[in-house]
Amino acid sequence: MSDYYILEYSDADPGCPVYLAAELNHEQTEWNIFEPRPFDVEVKNDYVLQITDKTIRDVDFDMEGRHGKYVSHQFLDVCQSLGVRFRAIPLTILLPNKKKTRKEYFFFLPCDYLMLMDRSSSVFVEDIDPETNRPKRNKLFPFSPIYNRIDSFVPIAGAMPELFCCLENMELVCTEKFRQEAEKNRLLGIRYVPIDSSYKYDPWADW
Repeated sequence: MSDYYILEYSDADPGCPVYLAAELNHEQTEWNIFEPRPFDVEVKNDYVLQITDKTIRDVDFDMEGRHGKYVSHQFLDVCQSLGVRFRAIPLTILLPNKKKTRKEYFFFLPCDYLMLMDRSSSVFVEDIDPETNRPKRNKLFPFSPIYNRIDSFVPIAGAMPELFCCLENMELVCTEKFRQEAEKNRLLGIRYVPIDSSYKYDPWADW
C-alpha cells in the first residue's frame, strides 16, 4: 500500500464525461494555475463555465481537470474535515440548456506546495540550464528544482498535510487517510495513482 497518491480525473463514474467541452467566460483567471499565495489574490470577477457538448445532460464529478481543478462542495467538505488548507473560488457551471448543475463547484487553490521526494534515495534527472550548467529552478517556487525525469520516487519520512501540491511533479497529492475519507464519502471522478515503486515521472513521455 502506498502512503501517497496523485489525484487524477477519471471518467469511470456516472456523470463524469470523457471530455468536458466547455468555455469559461474569461480568457484567463486572476490567479496562476499554481498560485503560491492564494489568499493574496484579489478576485473581482465572477466565473461561469458553459458546457458546450450538447450530449452532456448533467455532470456529477467531484473533481475535474488536470490543473486548475474544479471541485464540488462535497470535495471541500472532505478537505475541511481533514484540516486541508485551501482557497475555494466559486465557479458556476452551466449545462448546454443554460441550467446550473445540481452540485456547486469551485476553483480549488491549494495552500501547501511541498517537496515530497527523498532526493538521497530517489533516482532522477534534473533539467539543466545550458547557459549556466546548473539545475533550473521553478520560477514560482525558486527553492524547488525542475525535473526532466524521475525513475524512482521515494517519499520522505515524516508527516505531511493530507492534501497538497507536490513540487516535484506539480500534481495534487493526497495521503492514504484522505483517500479513505474521499472513498467513504463516495467522491466521484477521481483516480488515485499510487506513488510507489512502479511510479515514474516523465513529462516528455508523450512528446
